Amino acid sequence: MIAVIRSRGYASDAITLLKIYSDANWEYQITYYYDEGGPGHDVTWVCIYQMGEREIGRGEPARNKQEAKKLAAVKALDRLRREGHRF
Repeated sequence: MIAVIRSRGYASDAITLLKIYSDANWEYQITYYYDEGGPGHDVTWVCIYQMGEREIGRGEPARNKQEAKKLAAVKALDRLRREGHRF
């Protein structure tokens, strides 16, 4: 299903693919949260994706939440593919 969606140009980025996969496969509930670090004038963000209680992707520290989320989503997709999940 995701391959068809992707081939039609509807989902080209990792964040969207994870969302579609989670929505289509309710038994694989994928969530994410942010962790903030650094001093108030120089905040960095890390996004962590989880499948259930298991961490599947952690991005590198980034200057904003969106970049942190992208980095974590790419790592999560890579891990899920290595584990045999199909997208």
